[in-house]
Amino acid sequence: MDPRQQAAPHRLVVAGCGEWCWRPSKSDLWEDGCQEVSGLLVYVVVCAAPPAARVGEFLALADRRGWEIAVVASPDAVTFLDPAGLEHATGHPVRSAWRRPDEPTSVPDADAVVVAPATFNTLNKWVAGIADTVATGTVSEYMGRSVPMVVAPCVNPDLSRHPTFRHNLQVLAGWGVTVLFDDAAPRAERMAAWERIAQELEHAIAVRATVDSQASEERR
Repeated sequence: MDPRQQAAPHRLVVAGCGEWCWRPSKSDLWEDGCQEVSGLLVYVVVCAAPPAARVGEFLALADRRGWEIAVVASPDAVTFLDPAGLEHATGHPVRSAWRRPDEPTSVPDADAVVVAPATFNTLNKWVAGIADTVATGTVSEYMGRSVPMVVAPCVNPDLSRHPTFRHNLQVLAGWGVTVLFDDAAPRAERMAAWERIAQELEHAIAVRATVDSQASEERR
């Protein structure tokens, strides 16, 4: 069993026909008071789907929560974005290509990761462990770091019925990733709203902080 599963059990929340939300249980979240969830660096991994053009909405939501943002884009997602504008807004370059061996790291390590919009291709590569782009390499690496992760796929109805995709949603949930996907959503609204994504990430961060705090207390 994955260590994150042991630390933070998951439950399936059905909030409407076809909507899937797997996330950490919050049963112990507020027992010791609200956990601090600001002052964090969040990577937003953006794939080539229409909601990518509105990633600025998430930046505004993150700013209100005191989060710093760095954007990672799949190669095909770059044309959906305004890299210069995002760099100005975040203070970090939009990374979409591997850095050279002699090139210094341009962005600090993340405390949490959002993958939105996540395409059929990137999500399936993630589960398969294929790290052939900066985007898939980032999500694969951060799976091993046990940081809070939220994925919001944007996949059309036909692709969403593919058995591999449906299986991989459950695989990611079992690995400790918060999965947001509404299979009944109309074609123009296939990705969860940015506000919902921010709320679920806030929840996942708070759960992780509680788990870490409890583990620290047990070691004393």
